[in-house]
Amino acid sequence: PNVIAAYEVGRHDGEVFLAMELVEGGTLTAWLATRPRTRRAIVDAFVQAGEGLAAAHAAGIIHRDFKPDNVLVGTDGRVRVTDFGLASGGLAVGSPAPRDAGGVALTRTGALAGTPAYMAPEQLDGAAASERSDQFAWAVALWTALYGVRPFAGDTVPALVAAARAGQPRVVGGRDVPRGLRVALAR
Repeated sequence: PNVIAAYEVGRHDGEVFLAMELVEGGTLTAWLATRPRTRRAIVDAFVQAGEGLAAAHAAGIIHRDFKPDNVLVGTDGRVRVTDFGLASGGLAVGSPAPRDAGGVALTRTGALAGTPAYMAPEQLDGAAASERSDQFAWAVALWTALYGVRPFAGDTVPALVAAARAGQPRVVGGRDVPRGLRVALAR
């Protein structure tokens, strides 16, 4: 239930089409921005997104570009991971946005494909994506939702890699995040 449903894939007039579930609602990014959310509501939404990623992994699919813009929240409250356009191991459709709100380039042409601000250091180094790199992106996204800043500062890919490898995520503002949750996300 936490992965966007694809109902049919076919061809029409020489073009490939994908008929997908229509979700009334918006992205997780928009959901977070529409009004203040409690820590519990944020964590609950991200748990659903994590369950969607786990289901994709169980099917042998690595998302490779998990971020709040690639998650839909329906008016029914159900969260669905979507935009598997850069996925490995499955059907690829979708297109990433060019820059995040902080101005960091979201995608790069060449060896890397994805959103650098959410990518694991080894993925930024050109290593293959894995379930763990999706988990890293999920943790970065949840950290950002809770604290209001990405855990690792950097305006360039090398700066992001250096900050992530230093292993000291930023704790600036944000909600009262319990120590156990902070430690788990930092790990």
